[in-house]
Amino acid sequence: MGNVCVITGGGSGMGLEAAKILGKNSKIILVGRTVSKLDKALAELKTLGIDAQSFPCDAGDRESVKKLADYAAEQGTVKTVIHAAGISPHMADGEKIFAINAVGTINIDEEFAEIMGEGSCILNVSSMSAYMLPEANIPRQLYQLSLQSTEAFLAAANQMLSAVPEESRTGMAYTISKNFVVWFTSRMAVRYGKKGIRIVSI
Repeated sequence: MGNVCVITGGGSGMGLEAAKILGKNSKIILVGRTVSKLDKALAELKTLGIDAQSFPCDAGDRESVKKLADYAAEQGTVKTVIHAAGISPHMADGEKIFAINAVGTINIDEEFAEIMGEGSCILNVSSMSAYMLPEANIPRQLYQLSLQSTEAFLAAANQMLSAVPEESRTGMAYTISKNFVVWFTSRMAVRYGKKGIRIVSI
């Protein structure tokens, strides 16, 4: 059935550009929340002779991600996941930004690591802003909650954001959620490295 590459945020930007490269050697599954963007991206890939299909999914919804992982596994051997889905400060409120950027990464990494095997790779896309957070301001206690309960982690994050002035909330949510992506990736790399899965961030 061949190797499969799953790309979240695949309807445009980095995700679509990655599909143009990886589509030369893998079946591509483009993932996103907006069907019209996915359809447009598929049409562009088709003109390049790339074998691609789409699967609508909200990375922030665990059940939606589980359905995606199950579907991808049915299409072949999932060798690569590029998790490029994410939203910026101008796109939503702080709570939504955190849910998609941070919780979305948890959902993608944990669900796909269950169906991927040795020699596969998950790439989580972070941001330069992740490295702009002062060391003293990194909420590591909050991050640790993600390893115990996603619900408790998100509730604590929302409580933290609600204490911040509204005009600063989206920027803070974005910076911390992208810093979390780097932190969480390192933990997942240790956990799933035992299965031969590389998990990295960029």
